[in-house]
Amino acid sequence: MATKAFKCQLRIGDAGTKPTGDGIASVTEVKVNSSREMLDVTTRGNNGSKTYIPGLKDCSMDFSLLKDLSDENFKKVQNAYEAGTAIAAFADDGDGNGVDGDWYVEKMDESQDLDGKISYDTSLKPSPSRPPVQVYAQG
Repeated sequence: MATKAFKCQLRIGDAGTKPTGDGIASVTEVKVNSSREMLDVTTRGNNGSKTYIPGLKDCSMDFSLLKDLSDENFKKVQNAYEAGTAIAAFADDGDGNGVDGDWYVEKMDESQDLDGKISYDTSLKPSPSRPPVQVYAQG
């Protein structure tokens, strides 16, 4: 059965621990990007075909965030960006599954749409203090 996206939460906390509690109330869209570098190991003996082996994984999170100065989690993201410090983030599918780790806020691009609200297109990149891992709920 498909998972309903409106159940998903982006939880924010202090670096070093998995965030718990309510997610960021002012988040509208979340995208977890995951890819793996493929290393070219082509040799002359491959009959004219390129061959590869898996290399390092790359992960990032992008999300849209409405400006809400009353939301403590909004302030945590903004403060981490301004200070260049890591925060914990867990992209929870609503059932306890998702990507968890410590992240740096790479960007907070502000949009001031004439007929909308002020929002931020925000990107997170992994911190070496707690690299991202896929978490599965027990059960």
